[in-house]
Amino acid sequence: SKVGQRYIHHEKMGISMLLFVRQAKSEGTQTMPYVFLGRVHYMSHEGSKPMSIVWKLEKKIPMRLYMDLADTKNM
Repeated sequence: SKVGQRYIHHEKMGISMLLFVRQAKSEGTQTMPYVFLGRVHYMSHEGSKPMSIVWKLEKKIPMRLYMDLADTKNM
């Protein structure tokens, strides 16, 4: 798709991709905030509609946030 091609070729097109994540959509009645992790670069992908993309972060995730995300993933 056009969107998939834009993701794959974002750097050639002069587009910066930025990654925001959150641990969960909500907690009780509160919507959880997003955390900005920085710029990412396309590495590879699989599939189409849906497309699974592997990105590489420019900078490492802070250890505290990494541990929080790792704890959530094991729930």
